[in-house]
Amino acid sequence: MISSIAIENFKGIADKVVVPIRPITLLFGPNSAGKSTIMHAVHYAREVLERHNLDADRTIAGGDCVNLGGFRELVHRKDKERQIRLRFDLDLSRVAWHEEFPVDEFVYHGSVGTGAIDLSALGLDVMSGWVEMTIGFDDPEGDADPVVLEYSVGLDGRQLASLDYWPDYGKPDRISRGALLTLNPYHPALGAGETGADSVGPVDFYFPQFCDLAMAVYFDPDAEPASDAETQGLAAGQSPPDAVVSVLKSPGDFEPGTIQRGEKTVEGNTIRTWVGKCRDTGKLAICAVSYPRVPGLDDAEAKRTLAAILSLADRPFADVMCSGMTDAMPTLDRPLRLQFGPMRFGEDESDDDSTEDRADEVRFLEQLLSRLIVGPGRFLRDQLAGFRYVGPIRAIPPPDHVPPRYPDDSRWASGLAAWDLFMAPGSEGVAEGVSEWLWDDDRLGTGCRLVVKRGREIERYLQERMLRAEWEEGEPSDLLKDILAELETMPERRRVYVRDMEKGVDLSPSAVGLGIVQVVPVLAAVLAPGADVVQVEQPELHLHPTQQAVLGDLMIEGALAEPRKVLLVETHSEHLILRILRRIRQTHQGRPHNERAVRPGDVIALYVESKDGQTSAFEIGIGEDGEFLQPWPDKFFEQDYEERFA
Repeated sequence: MISSIAIENFKGIADKVVVPIRPITLLFGPNSAGKSTIMHAVHYAREVLERHNLDADRTIAGGDCVNLGGFRELVHRKDKERQIRLRFDLDLSRVAWHEEFPVDEFVYHGSVGTGAIDLSALGLDVMSGWVEMTIGFDDPEGDADPVVLEYSVGLDGRQLASLDYWPDYGKPDRISRGALLTLNPYHPALGAGETGADSVGPVDFYFPQFCDLAMAVYFDPDAEPASDAETQGLAAGQSPPDAVVSVLKSPGDFEPGTIQRGEKTVEGNTIRTWVGKCRDTGKLAICAVSYPRVPGLDDAEAKRTLAAILSLADRPFADVMCSGMTDAMPTLDRPLRLQFGPMRFGEDESDDDSTEDRADEVRFLEQLLSRLIVGPGRFLRDQLAGFRYVGPIRAIPPPDHVPPRYPDDSRWASGLAAWDLFMAPGSEGVAEGVSEWLWDDDRLGTGCRLVVKRGREIERYLQERMLRAEWEEGEPSDLLKDILAELETMPERRRVYVRDMEKGVDLSPSAVGLGIVQVVPVLAAVLAPGADVVQVEQPELHLHPTQQAVLGDLMIEGALAEPRKVLLVETHSEHLILRILRRIRQTHQGRPHNERAVRPGDVIALYVESKDGQTSAFEIGIGEDGEFLQPWPDKFFEQDYEERFA
C-alpha cells in the first residue's frame, strides 16, 4: 500500500510537501488551499506510470471532470525550468517478489572462504520502499515534449538506484535512452557485506563499474592501510615533496584504522586517494587526495586541477545503458535489458565488457535489478490502476439511463459509474449494501431503498401478436410457444429506482432529493470491490449534520474491512471527523462500535493551507482518547463558538 506521497513543483506546490497516507486520510483546509492539487498529483502519477502520458490533460480516472491541462499548466508557476517531482513511499511487505520477478538460481563463487552462495533469493525480504519520478524538459528553451528525467528507487530506508534520461546528442536523429547511472552496491538487498573482503557484495564482484571512486580505491586489492604517521600528516596538512595534497575531510571524522591509500587513474590523471569509513554513517568517504607536482605548476593551480579531476570522478558515467527505453522510465511489464560500456577509472576502453562472455552474470544482474528497480514501480502502477475517483459534484442519471456497453472507470468522477454498476449482472451485493446504508436508521436513515428491476423491451409487432393471442390455462398453443420463444431473445434491461418505503412508490433517481443522489455514488465507490485507492471530494454534499457524521462510519467500514482500501477524502465536514474520533475513543475504552476497532494509526487529518504562494500540509494529531492533540489553525472549526459567544 501507499504510505506517503511527496510532491514538488506541481501546480501550487513549490517546495516539497509530504502527505502521509493512512487507511483513512482526510484533507481539510480553506478553499483554493491546494487540497485538489494533492488529488491531481495522484491522477498525474497514474498517467505517467500507466500510459507514459507526461503531458496529461484528460485522465483515466477523471474523465471529463478532471483536465490537468498538460505539463506546462501543471509545473509550478508554469516555469519550464522547473521539474515536477513525485515520490510514493510503499509498504511492500505483501509482495511475492519471487513470483512477480523470478531470478534464476545463480551461485556466487567470489571471495576465498565465503563458500558458494545462491543469490536467487536476494531482495525477497524487502519490506518497504519508494519510487520517485522527476519529469521536466530536456531543453526548456525548445518546444520538445517533457520527459522522465530520473526514476529512482529506495528499499527499506536506503537509496538503491536511479535510472536517468540519456539523450545521445551525437546522433543525427538524437536517439534518447535510459541509463543506469547510480547503483548502491552497499545496499543489503544486493547482499552487501555477506561475500568477503574483496568486494562490497556479489554485484560489485561481477560488475565493479557500479562503484564510485571511493569504493574503487577502498576495495582495490592493491590498496594499503595508511600509517598513523601518514594520517597525522594529513591532519596537519603536510604535503610530500613530490605531490600536492588536498585534505577534503578531517581524519578524525573516520573510524580508527580504516583509512586506506591507493592510486587510480581518472581521465588520464593518476591521483593518490585516501579513503576511510566515516564515524557517523559507516559509509566510505574520501579523506584526502594528492596530485604529482609538475614543474611550473604552483600549489593553488594544482589544487584547482585536482578539484576538476575529482569532479570528473564523481560525475555519472553512462556505463550501463538500458535498451527499450526512451527516457528514464523503465518499461514496467518487462525486465531491464542492460548494455555495458567501458569500465571506469582508467580501464582499457577497448575492453567492451560485452555480454557474450558473461551471459550468466548479466542475466542474473538483469533479473535481480528488474526485481528491485522495476518491481516497486510496477507495484505502484498496479496500486494506482485500482484507483477510483468520485468528484465533488455527482451527475443525476436520467430516467432512461443506459450504461455504456463496456465499463468506464472515468464515469466514477461524475458518479454515473455507480448507477452503471447497479444495472450490471452480478452487482446485486453492492446494490444491497448501498440500499442498507440508505435505509438503516443507525446509518443514513433516509427512508429509502434501492430497487433494481429487470425487464425486456418488447418490439411493437410482438406486442400486437401477444394481444391477439389467446392465453388459456393448460398446454400453450404453438402460437404462444413461438411468442414465448421470441420473448427470450429480446434484450434484458435493468432499471434502478429509489423506493420511498413510507409511500411505497418507486422513483427515478432524478425525482428524489439531491442528498440521496449525491451520496449514492459515494456509498458505491467506498463499498464496491475492485479499487485499492478511492478518492472522494466533498462526500457530505447536500447531507444534513447527522448524515454527515454517518459518513465517518462509512469511511471506517470501507477502509478497515477486508479487502482494505486507502480512502483519500477531501472534506469540510466537522461532523464526519467527530464521528471517527468517537469510534477511536470507544475502541480505547474497550467497547469498539460493531466490534470494529479504530485506532489513531488508522486515520490522519491533514490541514492544507496556502501562504505566500506555497501550499503546505501538516497533521493535526489524534490521541488514543479520540481527541485532537493540537488546535486547528485559523479557527477552522470554531465558527459555532464564534457565533454563540462573540
